[in-house]
Amino acid sequence: MSPSTYDVSRRLLYSIVTVRLPSPADPPIRNYIHAVNALESRPEFSYDVRLDRMLFNAVWDFGQSRMVALSLSDWGGTLDFSVVSYNSSLGQLQVQQSHFPIEDEIVATGELVRDGLASAEGLGTVDVLFGTYYTVVPATVSGSTQVVHVILAVDIDMKRVLTSVTLPVTLVNIQINSLNHELYGAGADLTGQYAYYHLCTSTNLTQTVNGITTRQISVGCTLAELGELPTEVNYLYLQSAAIDHQNNYAWFTYKEDATGRPRILEYHQDSKDYVIWPQDSLPENAVFSSLIQTAPRIFFALFPPSLLYARFNAAGTKLFLSFDAATLRGAAPIDTNADDIPDSFNEADKATRAPCEDFIDQFTMTLIPGSMCQWTSDADFYIEIDQSSTIAPGDLARLKPGTVYRGEQLPSGAYQFSQPSSDFAIVEPPLEIPTPVAEIGGMRYIDVCTDLTLDGTQSRNHGYRGTFTWALSSTNPVKPEPHIRQLQKVIDDEMLAALPVAAQVLRIPQFLMQAETLYNFSLTVQSYWNPSLTDTAYFSVMVSSAPVPPMEIFGSYSREIKVENPFSLVSEIVMQGCSENLGNGSVGYRWTVCKRTEAVLVQGSILGCNYTFGSGIDQSKFSGVQSRSLYVQPFALEPLDTYIFTVFGQVNITNGTSVVVLQNVVSAEVKVVLGGLSVTYYGGNGFSSRRDRAIVVDFSDTTDFSDPSNLLSSITYTYSCYKQGRHLSQLETHLYCM
Repeated sequence: MSPSTYDVSRRLLYSIVTVRLPSPADPPIRNYIHAVNALESRPEFSYDVRLDRMLFNAVWDFGQSRMVALSLSDWGGTLDFSVVSYNSSLGQLQVQQSHFPIEDEIVATGELVRDGLASAEGLGTVDVLFGTYYTVVPATVSGSTQVVHVILAVDIDMKRVLTSVTLPVTLVNIQINSLNHELYGAGADLTGQYAYYHLCTSTNLTQTVNGITTRQISVGCTLAELGELPTEVNYLYLQSAAIDHQNNYAWFTYKEDATGRPRILEYHQDSKDYVIWPQDSLPENAVFSSLIQTAPRIFFALFPPSLLYARFNAAGTKLFLSFDAATLRGAAPIDTNADDIPDSFNEADKATRAPCEDFIDQFTMTLIPGSMCQWTSDADFYIEIDQSSTIAPGDLARLKPGTVYRGEQLPSGAYQFSQPSSDFAIVEPPLEIPTPVAEIGGMRYIDVCTDLTLDGTQSRNHGYRGTFTWALSSTNPVKPEPHIRQLQKVIDDEMLAALPVAAQVLRIPQFLMQAETLYNFSLTVQSYWNPSLTDTAYFSVMVSSAPVPPMEIFGSYSREIKVENPFSLVSEIVMQGCSENLGNGSVGYRWTVCKRTEAVLVQGSILGCNYTFGSGIDQSKFSGVQSRSLYVQPFALEPLDTYIFTVFGQVNITNGTSVVVLQNVVSAEVKVVLGGLSVTYYGGNGFSSRRDRAIVVDFSDTTDFSDPSNLLSSITYTYSCYKQGRHLSQLETHLYCM
């Protein structure tokens, strides 16, 4: 009888049993899989299977409900890889036995031992997450008479050897941690010293190209001693081992004396230390104790979520990621009854907004440091892109392993879960790349003592991280070349200092620009997605020789307002720059409003309105016209038109008998747009009616808040209805109308 292997989902313990029958039985030697109900301690004969050959080094792959093992094609024949699949979903056991030659794929150095059952060492384990079967075959190496082992890693689905490496060690047990995919084992080296070793590490690369997904498992085996075993650990032959995947603990049996009682040693791989269990942990008369290879506590029944795409929005501020199925949004399956099979998950653990490092691996996080992730559904979330982020189309967006699961509730109320996704997607540009629009805001009329700030942050469609290039285009009158070069160097230094982000704001210190000069600046904005797409805006600034108190309208210099919404504009004139030392005086404001088509140059290059309101504007709907704050009532402006709001500021300073008057003027642009419709159905969201009665559907309560009196246009109603019948009755249907 072979060492036992455990079927987690069915709670069955399997062993390979060889029976010799007396003559004239043919064949006299027969091999069986014998099943024992571990919970009830009785044979489960319905799961016993007669084998068509003897299997050895067998282990149960609970993830796919199959046994994998080595076998011989015949006595002394070639070494094969065997798979025995169990399927009980139809109410009865269906078994399929398959054998695949692998001996020619073993390329490890040394000479394989081919003497019949020499390979039947009983050592085998399965990485249920990667579908990899690990086992050993004996070999000899030059310079030693000791039989050592060749580690085999076999891809179960591909039925091929991934790795074969000869170790200078004779192993007595092997265990795989299916969560970190590390293979461990205990054995004796060529000097006869027992030690515990790290044997192999596997990695998984999953790629999807044109809708075709490929999976590649790589296994690397390098022997690393984790520590010698205690001197009292002897006689390890025909002993067994198991591992705790979560805690990364291994257990294996041993004897101090050949005829002594069996003992258990617990080895901690992470800390490289061990614990010897109490002497009475196993019965004294036990000749052989079979430890069960445990399974990870997460039962994977569904395919893990796969990323469909990772795509930027056109603005470049977000990177959207979408899965092919609903996920648990970072929640992990929970085992509520300690049966190693997850039963549910905590709904409160599902993330809504969290640091991206909770879901994205370190490889990608180096490109988006400190970013936040926002889930919009169970299958979709986006990454908020910071200007310091360096992620770009063509980079990889990789999920953090062990964080994103898929879960579904069956009609019975039970849950099925998937493996945690470790997928990735190639970052894509937006589906539609817009042409950038450059815009500049700032003060157009200043004195030589005032710092100039030009604001390009309202430029749009450049992909958030587009390139901003500032320049001094010209002056009027024309200034000497050294002065132009000095100003351009200041501009270049400002752009260089802002790197690696774009300089969306330009600052020029006071006293650099000369009085009575019109300076023309330019801003060229280049698309982050397509460098061939650019736009250039120009901005003129008049520098006065007389003191000019700085003045501004707070907020955006170009904004959109819904016609039905009230809004306000606030301005302020301050005694700074050359006027700072002139003292305080009385301050006055006056607002005017006109359509953009009626605007004129009111001061230098400032486009604004004259001292009177424009035609067709009802001034009674504006309050605070002679204060720093202007309040605009709803429907004061016509929709789908653009208006200029101009405020004239004046400071009167009295010095004895003389009065000094300082003035400035600024403007802001307001585009008036329409709001949305509020579709309202009278009577709720549904009703019942007899089939012989007329049905009235009334949407007359629908309101256009931007045009409540229907002066612009009348609301047009278009109805569409469809019928959904019930399968069990022809007398009742649902009618949906829109």
